Amino acid sequence: MSDSAFRDKYKKWDAQFTVLITTISRTRTVNVNRVIQLFKTEPAVREIIVLWNNGEQDPPSFANSSLVPVRVITQPNKNISNRWKVAACESKTPLVFNVDDDIVFDVADILRMFLVARAYPNTVVGTMGRFFDLQSRQYSFRGWPLFNIVLPGFAFIGVETLREFVHERELLKYFDADDAHCDDISLNWFISIKKNQTLIAVPGVRVGDAPQASEAGALSMHKDRRALRSRCCEWILNYFRSNHLKFGRWVSSYPDVA
Repeated sequence: MSDSAFRDKYKKWDAQFTVLITTISRTRTVNVNRVIQLFKTEPAVREIIVLWNNGEQDPPSFANSSLVPVRVITQPNKNISNRWKVAACESKTPLVFNVDDDIVFDVADILRMFLVARAYPNTVVGTMGRFFDLQSRQYSFRGWPLFNIVLPGFAFIGVETLREFVHERELLKYFDADDAHCDDISLNWFISIKKNQTLIAVPGVRVGDAPQASEAGALSMHKDRRALRSRCCEWILNYFRSNHLKFGRWVSSYPDVA
């Protein structure tokens, strides 16, 4: 289906989603505003929530020329769990599109992902798969063709699922620690292990890094990132008392929604 045909058909549907962007740094303001501008006239978007996750500074000015409502929410600390708590408590739609502040993308791809997410509302629907090998106990950044993690920093997630997830207080306390950058793995395996849902990834989605993505201090710059995430995986498996992981599923066709 062509982009124009897709959009014409989509306008007949009344379902909408919430966009959630979390940021802590003023250097990312340009890209946050870019995301707002991309969605500013999109009828599929009910609201754009910008989570300013840095109570030490006042939030910068974000784009306000959007026809889609934009709401800025400030949290008093930098806990990474804040994004899931805000999504669970503040979203007015059944699905939220969570996007990191260092990613660039095309809206047409997001709408295609939304079609899939509507068919699978109880899991993560993203595009970036990762893999934890239960034999070698190693985390891999390659998630093709097999994956058991979908990065939720660019994904649709059901709000009801998030409302359950944020009650896993011990789990949230662990990944809010300074040395535990693994809320994404925690959410995935909560869905996969505890909820027994299959993780979904959509191929062919174009994703890039924003110019500000190389900012010092980002996890991507961590010299021991693979080992850190492998340790996270071990801790989370012990938390769920599981040594079995379901493979995710690639969904390349888009369900027809009446």
